[in-house]
Amino acid sequence: MKKVLVLFLGMVMSASMMWADNAPKKVEKSTEDKPQTVYVEVYLNDLSGEVLDRLAQEGALLKQAFMTYSPDGSRLYKVIVLSSDLKEKVMYLTEDGRVVG
Repeated sequence: MKKVLVLFLGMVMSASMMWADNAPKKVEKSTEDKPQTVYVEVYLNDLSGEVLDRLAQEGALLKQAFMTYSPDGSRLYKVIVLSSDLKEKVMYLTEDGRVVG
C-alpha cells in the first residue's frame, strides 16, 4: 500500500511539475572542502524504479530530487523526503536503490 501511495504521489507531483513554467533548473553545490559535487534537480519520474521501491520501503513521501554522476559513471541521487512524522530528511541513494552516506 505504501509503495502504491509513494508511486501515486510521485506521479501527481511529476504531472504538476510538467505543467509549471519552464524555469531553469536549480543547481545545488556542496560546501565541503573536498571537490565540490554538483547536483542538478530532476523530475521525480526520472528516478529509477529501484530508488522508488527503496523510498516506499522507508515509508517516505518524495519532496524533491537531485542527481549527479559518481566517478565511475553511475547515477547518485540526493532525495529530500518527508518522514512519517513530517520531518524533512535527506537521503543519498545509488541508481540501484542502495542508501549511501
